[in-house]
Amino acid sequence: MQGTIRPLHGVNGGPVNAGGSLDMTRYWKEAGIPSARLHDCPFTSPNVVDIPEIFPRFEADENKPENYQFAKTDDFLAAIVKARAQIVYRLGTSIGVHPEPPADFDKWARICVNVIRHYNDRWADGFHHNIRYWEIWNEPDIGRVMWKGTQEEYFRLYETAARAIKKHDSRLKVGGPALAFVGSGYMEKFLSFCRDRSVPLDFFSWHTYSVDPAELVRNAEKVRAALDRHGFKATESHLNEWHYISGNDFWQKRKDPVLAKPLFEHANGPVGAAYAASALILLQDNSVDVANYYTGDTLRWGLFANSGAPNKCYFAFKGFRRLLETPRRVACEGSDTASGLAACAGLSADGKAATLLLSNLKDSARRFIIRVEHVPWAGSTIVETFALDADHDLTVLGGETRAAGDLALSVDCPSPAVRVVRFTLAP
Repeated sequence: MQGTIRPLHGVNGGPVNAGGSLDMTRYWKEAGIPSARLHDCPFTSPNVVDIPEIFPRFEADENKPENYQFAKTDDFLAAIVKARAQIVYRLGTSIGVHPEPPADFDKWARICVNVIRHYNDRWADGFHHNIRYWEIWNEPDIGRVMWKGTQEEYFRLYETAARAIKKHDSRLKVGGPALAFVGSGYMEKFLSFCRDRSVPLDFFSWHTYSVDPAELVRNAEKVRAALDRHGFKATESHLNEWHYISGNDFWQKRKDPVLAKPLFEHANGPVGAAYAASALILLQDNSVDVANYYTGDTLRWGLFANSGAPNKCYFAFKGFRRLLETPRRVACEGSDTASGLAACAGLSADGKAATLLLSNLKDSARRFIIRVEHVPWAGSTIVETFALDADHDLTVLGGETRAAGDLALSVDCPSPAVRVVRFTLAP
């Protein structure tokens, strides 16, 4: 045994979009989405989550409940709770919306604490959602579209809010800065600031968009090394935005609606699905504690189309859920990041079922020979193969019953594609 397969298939956003007219809760449940980071939520559900949405008049008295507008966010979070996902609440604002620093950092921190009180402590006719993770702002390192202040001003805002949150409830986990660029000097400066001033940092959050899932692994190693080097060995690493992008010109082309359409269709299609499956497999052997795909809603980055129908990438998450149903990880050889192959296998708690998740990301179709040794049951085995590719949405290709003992079978896999092979003890 090699430990337990970890549920790293969290997302950004929520399952209810378009003012409540689209509800993907059943899909979230089917995929077993473990966590939802609340960032850019107003883009699919207006007037929710962001501090300026909840407390629209900054000059108002922050101690009076009537100055807060919680109702729409209450409904938005209720859907996430119903979907049984843990909430990671990003305190701040969505990208491109109110990127200026708050006029009064202490007051802003008090507003944040009151948001926490509403959702955890029933303040202002609130709830007891027991939200543990509270993130301060998002991507201050990308400049004016997200943070118009200086680097030092963000550090000071983080310190002010982190201390206020911990003073309110020391059990809560506070973190940031939702770093856009791991390779920049921003990370080192932020960690040095927190270390030198003994600022609370329960989790460090960071982002990576790439064409190669192995880059997620490389960046995770950089983050863990930096945290350890600065004395934050107990601080969690949160990869809370990640997604496939199609080429170096993606960021420029995405600004043009005509050029962006095929880009996102490609990113959310079979190649994006194989990328997602590969990433979820590769991250199993890494130091990432929480991961959140961008996004689990109907944004053009999302697991769902504007209609609410699942994209191909959604079925990669659903396939990963199938793997999690057999969570006792077992040895699985053959993964090769250079060739775009990733594989992971697990055994059920009762030892009567096993699952293989296989992702073929690169540009060549392959026939894989799968050998299963030391089958943990004495009887015959039912083998089922599920396909995710251009023509299939985790569709069962067929099943067969094999004689007792070790197994050998072949699986045809185009590229890009994902295969889920299920082994169960025959009745």
